Amino acid sequence: MICKLSEEDIEQAVGIFAQYPKDFNSLGIKKLKEELEEYAGESVSLETKGFFVEKEASQVIGLIGYVMRPSNEYEITWLAVRPDWQRRGIGKGLLEYVEQALKNFRSEWLKLEVPNDPATMNFYSAMGFSEELSEFSERNKVIYKKKLLAFKPTFKAGISGDGLWR
Repeated sequence: MICKLSEEDIEQAVGIFAQYPKDFNSLGIKKLKEELEEYAGESVSLETKGFFVEKEASQVIGLIGYVMRPSNEYEITWLAVRPDWQRRGIGKGLLEYVEQALKNFRSEWLKLEVPNDPATMNFYSAMGFSEELSEFSERNKVIYKKKLLAFKPTFKAGISGDGLWR
């Protein structure tokens, strides 16, 4: 079951990321914990920022976080699934859940930084993300983007019967 992060979920969620020391060092884990505590302690609009967990019974088995950037693009900031629950569609389900929520906010683009790891890159490629050619983050990670909505004009410009542009 996917639900919004609560204070009771924080320790378990942080514990998931701590199981990946190759990808998340102690400073990253500390930053995650601070972000989750701040988020759980305040009332933030889901249009601005969100954290969701996947739970089985009362156990947190995955977490995803996103934030709106000044460019009006959304960015996935955190995503991990417990190692013993991987390859069961948990990460895919969390990502699809957030994508649907962001579409409801009329978000056109979703992006994220991907480490140079073939399994991670393959996962996001399979989820419809594509690499932004020659664009790297300051942390030397590849930027991946996915178009969520294709906006169509709500009107057609043209010449009306009186010869004026409308």
